Amino acid sequence: MWQEAANGKLEAEAVRLVMPDGSKRIVRTRVGVVVAGGTIASSKLLDASGIEGTGYQISLNVASPVVALMPDGKGGNAWDEDQMTSYVDCGQYLLESHFQPPMAMASLMPGWFGTHAERMKNFSRVHSAGILFPADRRGQVVDGKLKFVLDVEDDLPVLRHAMATLTKVHFAAGAIECYPALASGKTVTRGMDIDEFFRREIRQQDDLTLSSSHPQGGNAINENPQYGIVDPRCRVHGTTNVLVTDASVFPSCIRVNAQWTTMAMAHYATGRSDPFR
Repeated sequence: MWQEAANGKLEAEAVRLVMPDGSKRIVRTRVGVVVAGGTIASSKLLDASGIEGTGYQISLNVASPVVALMPDGKGGNAWDEDQMTSYVDCGQYLLESHFQPPMAMASLMPGWFGTHAERMKNFSRVHSAGILFPADRRGQVVDGKLKFVLDVEDDLPVLRHAMATLTKVHFAAGAIECYPALASGKTVTRGMDIDEFFRREIRQQDDLTLSSSHPQGGNAINENPQYGIVDPRCRVHGTTNVLVTDASVFPSCIRVNAQWTTMAMAHYATGRSDPFR
């Protein structure tokens, strides 16, 4: 709920809430409103409040696993691994270790039905790692949901190269065969042309399982309101007392886990002085 301030900008005077039971509440604003619902929720809230242009140019750190079957006694027992202990920065993408316990591994182990069951029987002999690359400003919130499409010319070549590189790393470590997260469920074995295999198998983003835990952007920070939703102080353009202090203000993808950067942005927006003055 808005009122017009003396300088002609919008001033938030209250927030309407819809409770889980369907009842409605109004919370009056004493000083200002801090929006920190994350990339998607903050975009939806601002859009519902009449702020135009929200939910555009959303970035994701896109990930996909490659599981490797190791020989008996090679590389230790999977039960002794720790999750996400290391990564290699390859420039355009990262390679990350990510051991999973049995139930979680079953959800990401590539393959269908009997093939999947046979692979899981070798759980103690599998090593798992994944690729992660920044899909920069590819997404948009449409009708309250994230629509995200990788660029065929820019993103898919990186994805293919990353998957091929990780598969080669597994073989260099002694793997017998590798199971990339392809919809086809195909296995990669030694002696294959790995680069050609991934060029053939990955033609579109739905050809393999992709995931992400780090949505960013949607309400980018920019001094010019034509290119961003918030100003350099994280205040929504055209308003006097509404701040956005989450990862939705990132103007582009930061490539890594966004937690520390998000915390730093919140401190930057609110921790130096009175942010509503």
